[in-house]
Order: sequence, then structure tokens, then C-alpha cells
Amino acid sequence: PADNRKTEFVENPVNWSMQACNNAVRMAIMHRMPRMSDYCKGCHYKKDDKLGDDACPLNALYWDFFEQKKPLLGRNPRLGLVYKNLERMPETDRAAIARKAAQTRDELDRL
Repeated sequence: PADNRKTEFVENPVNWSMQACNNAVRMAIMHRMPRMSDYCKGCHYKKDDKLGDDACPLNALYWDFFEQKKPLLGRNPRLGLVYKNLERMPETDRAAIARKAAQTRDELDRL
């Protein structure tokens, strides 16, 4: 039993951090999808807009994800550019992005 506790102590945080990093990779891929493929071709959303009724919902979800995960991912050097761009955004825009992301999550069935 003592050995199991040691294993769980190591495995649980490792598994959790791997899952968080996988989510970060998924969000980065979703945000870059229009540039990497023609998946978004013909979509009525404006892929470069972060806010507004016509803004691509992936943008708000992307920025909100990194805002929420800043304590976990903010010191990762590979994400430095993401967090530098996030810090450059006015606080009002970041708050609006958080609201838009919450609204998008609530309305996923209607997208």
C-alpha cells in the first residue's frame, strides 16, 4: 500500500499536466486551422475577429483557454508569444473575450 501511494503521488500530477498540455495543443491547432487547411473555407464567421457577432467562435475559446490556464502554462517558454499577445490586449477586450467564450460554450448546439 505504501508503494501505491508513492506511485499515485507521481502519476496523478503527471497525468493531469499531460492532459492540460494536450488541451493547449488542441486549442493552438483550432486557432491555426484556417491557416493550415481549407477546413474553414466558406464559413460565414470572420476568422480574424476576436469579438462581435461574426467573429469566429474559436478565437474567443482560444484566448479564454490561455487566460484561464495562465497559472499552469504561463511560464512555459514555448507559449511566451501567446502570453505576450494576451498581455497586450486591453483588459476590456480580455473581459469581453471571456464573456464571448462563455456564451459560445453555452450555445455550442446552435453554432
